[in-house]
Amino acid sequence: MIDLAQATLEHVYPQNPPSTAQVDSTLERHKHSLANLSFWPPQENSQAGNRPFAQKRSAYANSRVSLNRDLSALASWDATELSKRRSQLKSWAERSLCYEPLSVGGWVGE
Repeated sequence: MIDLAQATLEHVYPQNPPSTAQVDSTLERHKHSLANLSFWPPQENSQAGNRPFAQKRSAYANSRVSLNRDLSALASWDATELSKRRSQLKSWAERSLCYEPLSVGGWVGE
């Protein structure tokens, strides 16, 4: 169990790429999108750091968060993988946050 009040955010594509040679113009536009973010217990986030994806894969593999471990299976992080992750997170949210409207006195809430 992770205390979400203590969780920190990590950018899959680095928030500040270490060199201009590692800047991806497509991912740069999406670096603050939900699909490019992962949450971590504070002690784990420092392991990932501001490094390129390939250098963070082992940190993802060892994370206690399953959504992070899933990232370690990817060969690379690019626009295609970001798009797939966006769809996966949307599906997960729809399944996890769905509800059945309650009937109250003959009225069904919207």
